[in-house]
Amino acid sequence: MTEIRNILLFGRTGQGKSSVSNVLTGTNEFKESAGSTSETKGHQVKSFQKGNITYQVIDTIGLGDSRKTESENLYELAKVASKLGDGVNQVFFVTNGRFAKEEVDAFNILCKVFFDPSVAKYSSIIRTNFPEFYKDEECKNDIKDLTSEGQAGKKVVEEIGEEAVIHIDLPPLKGRDGAVKVAKETREESREKLLKYLENKTEIYNPNNLKKINSRIRTHLHTKEIDVKKTKITELEEKLKTTKNLEEKGQINEQINTLRTEANDLIAKEKKAFIDDMAKHIIESFQESGEQMISMFPGLGRELGTVASIGAVGISVSPLMIKLIIGKIFGFI
Repeated sequence: MTEIRNILLFGRTGQGKSSVSNVLTGTNEFKESAGSTSETKGHQVKSFQKGNITYQVIDTIGLGDSRKTESENLYELAKVASKLGDGVNQVFFVTNGRFAKEEVDAFNILCKVFFDPSVAKYSSIIRTNFPEFYKDEECKNDIKDLTSEGQAGKKVVEEIGEEAVIHIDLPPLKGRDGAVKVAKETREESREKLLKYLENKTEIYNPNNLKKINSRIRTHLHTKEIDVKKTKITELEEKLKTTKNLEEKGQINEQINTLRTEANDLIAKEKKAFIDDMAKHIIESFQESGEQMISMFPGLGRELGTVASIGAVGISVSPLMIKLIIGKIFGFI
């Protein structure tokens, strides 16, 4: 029996998430960026087989990518969650060097919304752009640098564990033939290192937060009424292919257009309801740990012109705060 294991990739734009995805899956289906501009406009998913295990690699939009609105980004995150119905085998936090404080905060927020504190046990740091990845001593020295005093990622590395920092190198497949040949060999060595590491990661993580999000998805984004209209559209499109009479064709096209408009209106309505519901989920997630919320957003009340207080019911969260939370994840406010 084939076992499915989900690998979820997070990271700041330009840190190598898509390159890691390509190397893991042995494909070139994830568009790799040459600089700080993200090529991943939405999440991408690709599976590959290793023995009797099917790994599903999910590359998310880059942290710090502010091209979409808060609602669009929230919706995109939810679509990622819908791919994790069987839980997560590993969360890969991809970076090509020292962590910026903003990306650590963004990663912490995502983990809080999607997961729970035990996510560290199922997380790994994938350190890209490290040509000496095959030298154990150099890898250890880099970890010391990441965990030195004053480094933003110190706490993240300590929580996840130094043994879960994996160094690889993914040079671009560009340039002269000789350079491309060496790059391919280096990427293949990096792939083998990642696959060997994954062999020992057998546990599946399925926290309550993830179950709650998927419950909201089922409630709002897979309604029977929308499915009925889509089925009817498909039936009419098939009928249209065999219809010769022009007048009848016109009538069928009119029916299809009407159904599409109705379906799109329903989808937009349910999407808005879902986003509102997800905002409530974020509030609930942070109400459980108000102190962490305050420490993550110092001066929160001053920034929003509201008062954020911790009391018996947790922290009071306004719609503006939701905007700030999502904006911090994707826009590095």
